[in-house]
Amino acid sequence: MSGVRERRIPKRLAEEPLVEAIWEQRFELCEGATGEILLGALYQAMHQQFPRIVRLLAANIPRPIAREVRELRYLPTVRLEATGDRPLAIQVGDRVVSFNNWRPYQGWRRFSRYVQQLNQVLRETNLICATEQFSLRYIDLLQLESPPSLSGLRVRVELATHDLSRRPVYLRTELSEPPFVQVVQLTSPAKVIVHNGSSCTGTIVDIQTILRFETSTDDPWAVVEGKLDDMHNRTRNLLFRLLDDHALERLRPICDGGGAIMPSVLFPEQQGVSVDLSVEKVEQADWATQESHRLCGWQSLLLEASRSESVEIEMMGERDALEDWLKRLDCWIKSAPPAPPLPQEATRRERIYG
Repeated sequence: MSGVRERRIPKRLAEEPLVEAIWEQRFELCEGATGEILLGALYQAMHQQFPRIVRLLAANIPRPIAREVRELRYLPTVRLEATGDRPLAIQVGDRVVSFNNWRPYQGWRRFSRYVQQLNQVLRETNLICATEQFSLRYIDLLQLESPPSLSGLRVRVELATHDLSRRPVYLRTELSEPPFVQVVQLTSPAKVIVHNGSSCTGTIVDIQTILRFETSTDDPWAVVEGKLDDMHNRTRNLLFRLLDDHALERLRPICDGGGAIMPSVLFPEQQGVSVDLSVEKVEQADWATQESHRLCGWQSLLLEASRSESVEIEMMGERDALEDWLKRLDCWIKSAPPAPPLPQEATRRERIYG
């Protein structure tokens, strides 16, 4: 997209909007195999972590009908739920297996470990003859204003002379970034009922990154193993690109090394940029060029500022400490010297959140 300035992507958001993260595999079972046999193999391998079996409504659909109707073909029929109060589950059908994590999100490191474990178990069952696709899907609920609208997103939606950004709208499009396809669905307003039964209203941003297998692949699990982190980065990065500066500020972006930083430092001189989802392909921004070195230099300064104030934010729930730290940080930035070169050791600094 012409005129789009590059953004440095946060590591996470302190005000996490994620409602559910879903890893899904669609496939064809070998001759003689059924969803019940696959369920038994999965339960035998993972019952200590996912002991509870829940029958889903789709199990009542006659199997011949489910096979013929595409909208029903990939519906799971049984769910294996995790022990304790962990918001995790494995869902199984005749042609689909998914790993689901609803609020609170466990973080990518834990989530991806479960995905790798599930993929290994599926691989060892020898029940899947052909893989159609793998996908990673993040469903976010933005509650930035009332009534909900698309105003916090860099999206233009017009009908004749009418601006639809503050009207009820549902938008779906596909963005091609070979070998991936990203499906984006925006719904506003939307009511979400979470796993514990509570409900909330806002704007849904549903982003799914799909890796399809059009031809026979000897080992699709080996292929996806090398692309797992890339799928995660593409899915989350598209959300950050969709959020405008005001919306991102409300969600409190956090970069590597900890501590929230001001969007004016994170995205300098970002004005009037929008993403038009009506186009077939959105140009991928290169996050590692031009501004990145200078921004990392700023980040190093911010870390030093937090150390000098003896304030270190470890948990996103420490709201009062975070707000106080941000005020002092803002004053410090205004009087700070020019950003230094990025220290080599700073490139190796890593913090685990979630």
